[in-house]
Amino acid sequence: MSETSKSIGRIGAIIGCALAIILGAKYRDAQELSNTIQSSTSRGTLLASSSADIQISSVDYYNQVTEILRQTYVDEMPTDDKMLSGAIKGMIGGLRDIDS
Repeated sequence: MSETSKSIGRIGAIIGCALAIILGAKYRDAQELSNTIQSSTSRGTLLASSSADIQISSVDYYNQVTEILRQTYVDEMPTDDKMLSGAIKGMIGGLRDIDS
């Protein structure tokens, strides 16, 4: 077998492995999203929705997310002050404005 044939075989194997990893990750993400939606709907309404009909105040949204985290978080939950501080840091960081 020539060196060229060996190189083409190796490249094909690498491409095959890369495709398997990418497709596997996409499949896993789709399954996790499906499971998340099913468990969220069993709790009631979805917190995040593309529907413009759902109206929820920012405070209620924050409280609902915090409650779900309290119920499902594996480790000990940070204090409410730390959670609120993190939410504020996230809002400011999300602006991507160095002056903020």
